[in-house]
Formats: sequence, C-alpha cells, structure tokens
Amino acid sequence: EPTNHLDIDAILWLEEFLLKRRGALLFITHDRALTRTLATRILEIDRGRLFNWNCDYPTYLQRREAQLEAEQAQQGQFDQRLKEEEAWLRQGVRARRTRNEGRVRALLRMREERRRMRQGVGGVRAKLQQSEKSSKRVITVQDLRFGYDDRRIVDGFTT
Repeated sequence: EPTNHLDIDAILWLEEFLLKRRGALLFITHDRALTRTLATRILEIDRGRLFNWNCDYPTYLQRREAQLEAEQAQQGQFDQRLKEEEAWLRQGVRARRTRNEGRVRALLRMREERRRMRQGVGGVRAKLQQSEKSSKRVITVQDLRFGYDDRRIVDGFTT
C-alpha cells in the first residue's frame, strides 16, 4: 500500500517519480487512482487462481467484467443441461428402460463439475499467527539521509 500514509502532494510526487522510472515495478494497492495512473499489467488472484491481464486498469475492468459475464452465461447453459439430465434420470421406470449407463456416469461427472465451478468473485482467507517479540536488533540506523534530486525524503533519521 504505497500511498497509505501519504498526503496528496506526496502521492502526486510518487506517481510522477514512478512514471519516470525505467524497469519493472510490482505494487499492491487498493488505491485505484494510483493503479489507473501506473499499471500496465495486472496480476489478479481470484478464487485460488492467478490471472495475468496485460493491459491498463480501465481495460482490465472492462475485460474482467466481460469474462465474468461470459462465465455466467456458460454456467447458465451448463445448469440448464444439468437440469435436463436430472429430469431424465427422475423419469423413473421409463428412464430405466432406456437408461444408458454412460449417460448416468456423465451426469455424475456434471454434478461434480458443478460443485467445482467458480461462484462469483471470491475472497481471500489468510490465517496469520502472531509471533513472539524478539529482542534481537534487526537494523541500526544512524543519521540516515535519503532523497531524490533536490527533494529530501528522510533527513537525519536514527534508530
């Protein structure tokens, strides 16, 4: 979350700085304005799968919406076919006379496939464990100065 604790001026400076930068940049953010300004490729983790969208943020939103609509249409067709197969199986004696065991096996596979289908946009569940506090010093800094061009970001920081 690169913009979490920045004011507007700092965010604008960061955007300008990153736009001038050459090379790859990976950032994780909920800041849609920053994403719209900087992103040229989006990696999305959705329901345990990784999706690579090689486009800017507005295009990603359009393509993802189209993909979700296509999935819903495909799922609707699948559900209709499953419903028809279930009705065929429930025809009882008449179905048993003409029953094709391969068709029954296919129906069982369809039921299993239906259980595995993606259901809407999912969330992420993460289980984090709190660790013991460590008395070990990780880093020591004395009189740290950092900046770009004429703009000083950190001046005289000591831990």
